[in-house]
Amino acid sequence: MIITIAAFALLPVSAIAVFVRMRGILRRLGERREAFPVKSPLQFAGILILAPVLVALPLIRDFDMLTVFAISGVGVMGFFIACQEIAFARHGGIYANGVIWNSAWVLFGDVDSVVKSDPNTLMILLRDRSQKFFVSANKETVERVARLFESA
Repeated sequence: MIITIAAFALLPVSAIAVFVRMRGILRRLGERREAFPVKSPLQFAGILILAPVLVALPLIRDFDMLTVFAISGVGVMGFFIACQEIAFARHGGIYANGVIWNSAWVLFGDVDSVVKSDPNTLMILLRDRSQKFFVSANKETVERVARLFESA
C-alpha cells in the first residue's frame, strides 16, 4: 500500500518537475528563431490517463511487493515521459543558443561533434560524451541543423 501511495504522490510531482525544467531550458536556449512542425501531443494523452490506472491496479488486485513496485514504477515513468513529450511538443525549433526537437534539447556550446548517419539522422556527440539523435523527415532541416551545430 505504501508503494502505491508513494507512486500516486509522485505523479503530480513529476508533472511539476517537467514544467519547471522546461521553463529553465527555454530560458537557457534564448529566443526561438525557427519553429519545427508541431507534433500532436494527443498521442500521449492516453498515457496520461492510463498511468494512474496502472498505479491503482494493486488496489484492485493482490500482487507481491516486487510486482507492485514494478507496476507503480512503470506507471510513474510513463506519466513522466508523457508529460515531457506534451510539454516540449509545441516548443520544437532552432533557438539562439540551441535546438529542441521532440523532448530532447542541445545547447550549441555543448556539442563536440556531429555525425550524419543518413540523410534524415544526425548523431550529436556532446562534450560530456553523451549522444543525442536528431531525426527528421525533412532532409533540408537536418542539413540546416547540422550546419548550425558544426558552426557553433
